[in-house]
Amino acid sequence: MSFGDGIRVDKVIGTGAMAVLLRATLDATGETVAVKLLLPRHMSNPEVAERFVREGETMASFASPYLPKILSLGTTDSGQPYIVMELLKGADLEDVLRSPRRLSVREAVAYLRDACEGVAVAHDHGVVHRDIKPSNLFLAEEADGTERVKLLDFGIAKLSPGLARGKRTSTQLVLGTSQYMSPEQIQCSANVDVGADIWALGVVLFELMTKRVPFEAPTALATMQAILRERPPRISCAGELPPGLVAVIDRCLEKDTRDRFPSVRELSRALAPYAEREATGPVFAVAMKAARTRSSDAHRRVTPRDGTPVVAREDQRSTLRYGRRS
Repeated sequence: MSFGDGIRVDKVIGTGAMAVLLRATLDATGETVAVKLLLPRHMSNPEVAERFVREGETMASFASPYLPKILSLGTTDSGQPYIVMELLKGADLEDVLRSPRRLSVREAVAYLRDACEGVAVAHDHGVVHRDIKPSNLFLAEEADGTERVKLLDFGIAKLSPGLARGKRTSTQLVLGTSQYMSPEQIQCSANVDVGADIWALGVVLFELMTKRVPFEAPTALATMQAILRERPPRISCAGELPPGLVAVIDRCLEKDTRDRFPSVRELSRALAPYAEREATGPVFAVAMKAARTRSSDAHRRVTPRDGTPVVAREDQRSTLRYGRRS
C-alpha cells in the first residue's frame, strides 16, 4: 500500500474499529503529520466509506485555530480513503480529568470557551457535532507555548444539506455517547440542532467542575433513560462556584431546547466573566504525563464504532454508532 502526496509512514499511533491513525512525514517539507486511514474491511460498505470521506471534506472546509488543520485528502493505491492532518501535541480533556488536581473555575471555563469557538465554526457551516465529550476536546500545545482546546472527530456529525450526500441518518439509530447526549438526541439523532451540542458542552463543564457527569447509570440504556426522565442534579460543590456560573450550566441542561442558550456564542458570552485564562500549570503537566504513559502521540485515540447495541455496550464513553433504540 502506498500514499500519494509524498507521504512516508513512520509508525502506527492507534487502531480503532473504523480507522487506523498513523504518524507520517511529508517528503516535500519534512513536516510530521497524522494520517487517518479507513480500515480495509469497511471498503465493502459504501455508506461507511462515504461518511469517512465526508468527515474529511467537512473538516477541510473549516478554518479555525480551534479545530485541527486538514492538510489533504487522498486515496491509497488500494482505494482506501485517508485524511492528512496536523499532528497535535498535548492531552485531551479526559486526560486532564484524570489528574488529581481539581481545575479552577477560570481554567475550566477557559477550556470550555475554547471548545465553544470550535463548535461555533461548525455551526456556522450548518454542522452539528453530536459527539462533544472530553476525549474529543484536545488541549493542544501551540508552537508559541500557549495552550488551546481543539474540537476533534466529526465522524458522526450531522451535516448541512450542502455537505451531505447519499443516505440521511436513519431515525432508528442513536448516535453519540450516552452521558453527553441530550434528550432530543436520544429520541431522534437525525433531527437534532445546535441545542444538542450546547447540552453536551454543559455536561462537559459540569464534569470539569465536579469530575463526574450529571447523569450516569450502570448501562448506557439506563443512563439515557435517566436523561429523559430525571432532572439534572445540582452541582454538589455549588457553594464553591459563583451562582451565575451554576445558572449557566443549569441553562445548558434544560430539557427543552428552547430554554437553553440559542447559540454557542451566547453561551461563551455568558461564561466570559469567569474565564480569565491562567498560565499553563500543574494540571497540564500531570495530564501530559498521563497521556504519555498510554501513548507517546497525541492522536492515539480512535473512537470505536462497531455496531454493538446500546444495551450491550459496557464502556459508555465509547461513541454509540449503530445502536438501535429500545
